[in-house]
Amino acid sequence: MTKVSDFIIEYLASLGIQDVFYVPGGGAMHLNDSLGANPDIEAVSMIFEQGAAIAAEAYARGRDGYGACIVTSGPGATNALTGLAGAYLDSIPVIFISGQVKRDDLVGEQGIRQFGIQEVDIMSMVQSYTKYAVQIAAPEDIVYEMEKAAAMAVYGRPGPVWIDVPLDVQAGEIDAEACARFHDGYHPHKYAEGYSICGADFEQEYAAKDEDVQKVAELLGKSRRPLLYLGHGIRLDHSVRKARELYEGLGIPVVTSWNGVDLIESDHPLYMGRPGGVGHKAANLIVHKADLVISIGTRFNLLATGYDYGSFLENAVHVMVDIDENEMNKKSLHPDVKIVSSANSFIVKLLEKLPEITLPEGAKKEWLQECRQYWESAPVRIREQDAREGYVSNYDLIEEISDQMKPYDMYQFTSSGTTVDIAMKVFRIKRGQRAFLNKGLAAMGYDVPACVGSAFANKRLQEADTRLDKSHRSVRATSEKAQVVCVTGDGSVAMNMQELEVIKRYRLPVKIFVSDNEGYAMIYGSQNGNFHRLTGCNRDSGLTLPNMEEVAKAFGIRAMSIENADNLAVDVAAVLEYDGPVVCRVHTDLSQKVLPKQRSYMKEDGQMASRPLYDMTP
Repeated sequence: MTKVSDFIIEYLASLGIQDVFYVPGGGAMHLNDSLGANPDIEAVSMIFEQGAAIAAEAYARGRDGYGACIVTSGPGATNALTGLAGAYLDSIPVIFISGQVKRDDLVGEQGIRQFGIQEVDIMSMVQSYTKYAVQIAAPEDIVYEMEKAAAMAVYGRPGPVWIDVPLDVQAGEIDAEACARFHDGYHPHKYAEGYSICGADFEQEYAAKDEDVQKVAELLGKSRRPLLYLGHGIRLDHSVRKARELYEGLGIPVVTSWNGVDLIESDHPLYMGRPGGVGHKAANLIVHKADLVISIGTRFNLLATGYDYGSFLENAVHVMVDIDENEMNKKSLHPDVKIVSSANSFIVKLLEKLPEITLPEGAKKEWLQECRQYWESAPVRIREQDAREGYVSNYDLIEEISDQMKPYDMYQFTSSGTTVDIAMKVFRIKRGQRAFLNKGLAAMGYDVPACVGSAFANKRLQEADTRLDKSHRSVRATSEKAQVVCVTGDGSVAMNMQELEVIKRYRLPVKIFVSDNEGYAMIYGSQNGNFHRLTGCNRDSGLTLPNMEEVAKAFGIRAMSIENADNLAVDVAAVLEYDGPVVCRVHTDLSQKVLPKQRSYMKEDGQMASRPLYDMTP
């Protein structure tokens, strides 16, 4: 016989999860005990449940697999909701497990707000932001429900799942071999091994139709300005290698979504940038000029399309390949060819068509040359981006960090604010390098706990060294010297700075540069531009933020500072070369602008409107 809580932890380990992020509590006491007793899993005790949830999400991204988070009942569960929402919106397969009061103490149908101690109806809160959510009604249900939840997390469009386990169920005993099984229980283990499980050898529901692939091949043969627009769905479907075969086989320009930022290195001759409302101006021009855009695995959020929907891809035949049909039918998009398919299935079938696709060689060369001319006419760095005298420019800082980082170092983008927008403009991806952000929710406070999850993911990848093991794996640079590097704002870092304790406890190789402008730069710019007065965005308007150099010292972490740009390269090197975690405070300019950006204007009725995405200022 097996204790239910032991089975849960053993099952997580069977999915390749080597680290579980948790905060202990009475409502999860058996889960906590089983987690600590399992020799195959590191129990990473976080300080706050939001930090645990975010770390699990980052870990899943870094491993290209599952993440796991365990919390207690009541406030432990509700504290994790921000991390849950972030995972859901960005399609990350995280398994959340919450403790709950014992079944006799559930409020049930009594018509009252609460019965058990610290009881909340977590199911009604999480159902809108999970692929699957269940409260375990009896111990013998656990095998079926764990297998189902894990399968649901990765089949179709991935996303988080939530399993709520009452205290008495956690303590129950089962004969696992005699319990009911979920019929697709093999899926999760194949996904954990790096296979696509949608539209491949396992299931055909999300397989690309042959006639659709043939149509795309014919469109490519007719196009003179084709473009590939690659998104995070490619990585989620373990198809990074195949995508590389595709764009190199076609020899046509490539742009990426922000969540797909690390799908191609920045010095690749076919790479043409990251489009968007505050993306690369040249990339937006290239997207506008293309006559055929094949997008794979990107949902095109409003930052990607801009708010002038009608002008987006107005000159192109848009082939949209996505596993979620609803994304193709939203009001901001109007694809000409809609292909409901996994990224892997479509790419594999289009690769089979490559010998039949004849792209006019002259036209292809002319188009690539035209794309490069857009980059010459719209460079990334412009005078209007400069910081004021006496401050360090975030553009210069991130460029220098990018130049000094190794391919095996992971860059942890923050999720919102000037540091992520500027990094998307100037950070240069190296081949095999990982970099990501949470773009859908874009929660402030993502940075520190995400660095924790990413550092553990890096450690496990280095131990396994899966760079060249199987063709379905992506090429990933690994090294025992790998670091996680993050540039974040002083406003964001303050929101989950308690997780610095975890970085110190494990002496994780994390280097955090804090852009210290003593305020919220995005809010400052918005309020200045729209209201001409300030509220709660800097010291003069009521906001103060902690000095992170002093905070780092309090946590026992090496603290450094960069006050000016006189010796920027040397100062950055000192941080990156230090053997251990570092928090480096950088004196930056609150008024530094994120430019170029999409233009907006005021209509006659006083309402604001946006110009086409390619019409950026300056």
